[in-house]
Amino acid sequence: MLRLLAVYPGVSMLTRSYEYIVLVFVGDSPSGKTQIWRVETKYGDLLGVVRWFGRWRQYTFWPSSETLYSAGCLSDIADFIGSLRDARRVG
Repeated sequence: MLRLLAVYPGVSMLTRSYEYIVLVFVGDSPSGKTQIWRVETKYGDLLGVVRWFGRWRQYTFWPSSETLYSAGCLSDIADFIGSLRDARRVG
């Protein structure tokens, strides 16, 4: 579920919450054709970024160093990347 999250009065950001992670919309890529999303824990710790990888022609997860992932967390990230892929095919 995508929703706007109020961060400070008058400031909001687009987020998507899963069981283990929260994805926060960072903005469009420099080309403006794709999106960049931060992957965070429920506590706000940065796990990595989801962004377009041109050579593979798909969205990929770019993990931060020194991070660990459970199967459930990886499943959430894979589900989100799948939703970006599906939206790109439709749009």
